[in-house]
Amino acid sequence: MHAIEASDYPSSRFEVIVVDDGGCGGSALDGILRPLRGRLEIHVRKTPGLGPAGARNAGSKDAAGEVLAFIDDDCLVHSACIRALCSALGASPRKAAGGRTVNGLRENRWSAASQQITDLVFAFYNANPAQATLLTANCLAVPTEGFWDIGGFDERYRTAEDRDFCWRWLASNRDAIYEPEALVYHEDAVATFAGYCQRYFNYGRGAYRFHAAAARDGRPRNMLGFYASMPRFLSAMAGDNDNGGSAGRAAFTADLAVWQAANAVGFAWEAARTAVRCVQ
Repeated sequence: MHAIEASDYPSSRFEVIVVDDGGCGGSALDGILRPLRGRLEIHVRKTPGLGPAGARNAGSKDAAGEVLAFIDDDCLVHSACIRALCSALGASPRKAAGGRTVNGLRENRWSAASQQITDLVFAFYNANPAQATLLTANCLAVPTEGFWDIGGFDERYRTAEDRDFCWRWLASNRDAIYEPEALVYHEDAVATFAGYCQRYFNYGRGAYRFHAAAARDGRPRNMLGFYASMPRFLSAMAGDNDNGGSAGRAAFTADLAVWQAANAVGFAWEAARTAVRCVQ
């Protein structure tokens, strides 16, 4: 929150809505916010564990502005982030803009691995920043009217809700822009091996839901294109790990293998759960 206060965007032009979705609770949250009241316009919305999509929708209902900007509670915004997002949007009501996530725990192996995965995914889906196809909800700005025109985030998703949102945004003949100057520093709350596996297991579950919906709706998918591009991107990324020698490259390869394995298990788990529900 102090990072938001330090933004170079005038605080008189934005309000801060904090959604406590069954998180740190009343007294702890009040202790965080109390020093900032009077310097920022802050509103708190409590929700009963709706998940990321539901919590963002709930907070958005309280927003009075023409633009909604989303950030996660384990991210710190760069001072220029809000200005960069608003500049990318311009005056267009049909643009969404997303920023770049940077690892805030560089010495942590699992945070670093998550950063490499994010870089890999963005390199493919946002190869042309002016025609981006994937923006993440931890650094995202959209016109309020357009957000509600497409129904906000789909609350059936616990992960991949931003992926689904971007698809529906683009399908409504709107544009998405990737703005790398809009930075957030991710201070990973689950920076352990177990947390890393759980994260990509959950992402795999969300991926199944996304692709199942895509198959029902006739949405275009590009999984083969993504995996076909991976050797080129991985080769470049492996070069970045040369400073660690063969051990660094081996760790890099192992971390990405764990990512794919956890993702595949999550995908299969959700597919099996869906099949059981259908049989019942």
